[in-house]
Order: sequence, then C-alpha cells, then structure tokens
Amino acid sequence: MTDRRSPTELEALALAKLGAVLGAERAERLLWRTLESAEFRVRDPEDLARLGALIGKRGGIEGVLGSMLGVQAAMRGAKPPSEPP
Repeated sequence: MTDRRSPTELEALALAKLGAVLGAERAERLLWRTLESAEFRVRDPEDLARLGALIGKRGGIEGVLGSMLGVQAAMRGAKPPSEPP
C-alpha cells in the first residue's frame, strides 16, 4: 500500500522527527507499519494529526512522539480531530 521509497513531504517530516529520537531504522518501521495498518498516506496536516494520534496510542516514548506530531500538524493548520482515530 505505501511506497517506502517516496515518502510525501509530511511523511518525510514525521520520519525526521521520529528518527531524531528513535533512530532512522526504528522510525521507518514505526511510520510505515502504522500507515500500512491504517491504510492511508500523510498528505495534509489532518493526516499528520491522525498519524500522531495513532502513534500516540502506543504509549511510552512513542506516545510522546505521537503528541509531538500532533503539535506539528496544528502548526501547519490541522483542525483538532472531532473524534479519536
């Protein structure tokens, strides 16, 4: 479903943010597995917020990183989600 060779601009942003903490390999695994299981791509700020919420459900450091992605999404104009993913 997802083409790991060509991330969208916002997927690349998420990879960079996640990779700064988790390392590149773990960040890629987390991002692509999350996107594949939810069957979507990150094409706009609302998608980035959705990704953040999905990653945030994992708890621990991944939960914190999910929240950080939500902040990044809000800074790019995402509206708060009306319901949890």
